Amino acid sequence: MVLLLIGPPGCDKGTQSPLLRAKLGIPAISTGDMLRQENEKQSDTGRLEDGLLANGRLVPDDIVNVLLKSRLAVTREQSNKLHTSITSSKASILRLQ
Repeated sequence: MVLLLIGPPGCDKGTQSPLLRAKLGIPAISTGDMLRQENEKQSDTGRLEDGLLANGRLVPDDIVNVLLKSRLAVTREQSNKLHTSITSSKASILRLQ
């Protein structure tokens, strides 16, 4: 099972994710958490993200998708995943297939 929680920032995807994770017993992958980790590490991605957000812009799908692809490679052996905080753009969703 792959479950996607899709919606704009602030619509409680991150609130629902722990509840679903506990109820279904599946790992959760949050792009928001991944971006915050990059920011804390002050990686190149984190610094770029910081600049974008400081100017009121969202992190582009291409950057989020690189992080997501890397994270999915780590958990590929798990068949059940819960993805949260994925952008609602159709192009980004289609890249997950």
